[in-house]
Amino acid sequence: MNTNLVPMPSDTDISSLKHPSFDDLRLLSDISQLLLTTHFEGVIERVVQIVMKMTAAQSSRLYLIKKNPDDDNYWRIVRRLIDKQPFEIIPPPVSDSFVQWVYEHQCGDIVKDTLTDTRWKHFTDEQAPIRSAMCIPIRLGTNIVALFMLYHSQPNHFTPFHLRTVTIVGNQVVSALRNVSLYYEMRDHQEQLSATLQALQESIIVIDHHHMLVLVNHAARQLLGLTLDESVEHQLLVDYIAYEPMLESVMGNIEVCEPIQLRSERLQRDFHVSITSWVSGDEEEKGHVIVLHDVTALGDLGRFKDEMLRVATHDLRSPLALISGYTDMIGIELKDMEPTPSAVSIQQHLEIIKGSTDRMGRLVEDLLRVERVRKSPLEMQEQTDLAAMVKLVIVNTRMAAQAKAQDLTRDLELDNAPRIIVDAVLVRQSM
Repeated sequence: MNTNLVPMPSDTDISSLKHPSFDDLRLLSDISQLLLTTHFEGVIERVVQIVMKMTAAQSSRLYLIKKNPDDDNYWRIVRRLIDKQPFEIIPPPVSDSFVQWVYEHQCGDIVKDTLTDTRWKHFTDEQAPIRSAMCIPIRLGTNIVALFMLYHSQPNHFTPFHLRTVTIVGNQVVSALRNVSLYYEMRDHQEQLSATLQALQESIIVIDHHHMLVLVNHAARQLLGLTLDESVEHQLLVDYIAYEPMLESVMGNIEVCEPIQLRSERLQRDFHVSITSWVSGDEEEKGHVIVLHDVTALGDLGRFKDEMLRVATHDLRSPLALISGYTDMIGIELKDMEPTPSAVSIQQHLEIIKGSTDRMGRLVEDLLRVERVRKSPLEMQEQTDLAAMVKLVIVNTRMAAQAKAQDLTRDLELDNAPRIIVDAVLVRQSM
């Protein structure tokens, strides 16, 4: 049972209802069309005019029952529906009156003669004499939100047919209120989402299953060469490749939906591009959301770091090579001299200098190597002779072993070992 609908009074004599005429049905059809429109302003005013014509009422009044004064969203919707239709805002009826009876029983009824119906109290400021009246409630959920009154100066003017017809109209108004509420709620969410997307610095492009543009935010408009007020309706994304060639790579990866790094030569900017898919409500049409994050600053920092690393390592290697070379020359000259205590001391100092420069040289090589591995790790792998590598490691570490009074012996069977593809420097360093 739909609790939004207002029932007929239980004592209504259905047999007394006349058959609706063609004009009655046409008026009901007109009201239904009004309540189905998305142009909601003034709908209630037009409905009231049709109802008064249908019932031949002389006047009407709409009473809005304000139980929750803080429900701004509801009152905003109601005011747009009512527009210029006169209305009064009243508290929930509590006095012993006709409107209180309708409010309490939550169904419409008729006052056939105001002079004989004990429920009648002059509830309106109408100046014309009132002898008959009809009232129906308008309900949202279980709450009565409004009362609609019709008046006439003659007794017994309103009939059960009028009551039934106006009750049907009231139920249609309830459906309209519910639809309007959902409409404005969805529109508000859409506007909030649109404002959020427009404010983002990332370029966002939404396309449908035909790759036609659905949404392009401000940042993406600059990328596509569009003005802020230029329409993107019925525009294909591929049509903008001539203006921005980077989009060709985007379209080539549209079905992969994996992040890619691209550069716009036209803008001289770097972008991290993320592509995700979305599916329509019937799950038959698949669109995509393309987000282009400008990483030019990060790219510039990376290039600056690479340049500084290249310059720094070059400036370090040159003096290290000189120190190592002069150390070797002094060592050669010491071998031709008499082995005096001072010569032995100098030789020890030279070995310390040689060891320090070698360590510094390896550190510089490691810095360069780490950067090369980060950029392209596979380029550092090569076919390696494992036997030759082990022999080289033993030769390089023998001096350090002797300084610690350690003896290195070699018992290897690697002469027929196959060449393997590894990062030779890293393997040698680990050994």
